[in-house]
Amino acid sequence: MLGAMRVLLLTSDLAVSSKVAGAAVRQQAVLVVAADVENAGASDPEESYNLAIVDLGIPRLDVRQIVERLKAQPQPPRSILAFGPHVHEGLLQAARDAGCDRVLSRGQFYTQLDEILKAHPNSPLPLKGEVGRGVKASEPIDPPLAPP
Repeated sequence: MLGAMRVLLLTSDLAVSSKVAGAAVRQQAVLVVAADVENAGASDPEESYNLAIVDLGIPRLDVRQIVERLKAQPQPPRSILAFGPHVHEGLLQAARDAGCDRVLSRGQFYTQLDEILKAHPNSPLPLKGEVGRGVKASEPIDPPLAPP
């Protein structure tokens, strides 16, 4: 698809890949699912991903190593988003420290998934409550309109 959002999903969880694939179809995004960075190279080295999504639930995950490998690719993704269980604050913080552009709890990620994938391919991700950033997950992307 010309001009479609190109998304790389790093996960080994079939339920996660199924949910993201459904949202990708709805938003007409091109999705590549891989269990690791080595198997995630774009078929055309001149193409890059608009977004790489890292599932922090991958067993024996080294998020720092994954982020370094993503950023070292000839055409690195424009943005890296990581998500994981809200109760694993250390893992979420490790993703922030590793250089992920956004870190969300699993619930926030699933709630915002369609919005994330429908972002224009060259635009930054829509901002909405990141875990540990002082923003509540219930805050809307845009403030409500004032009555006329």
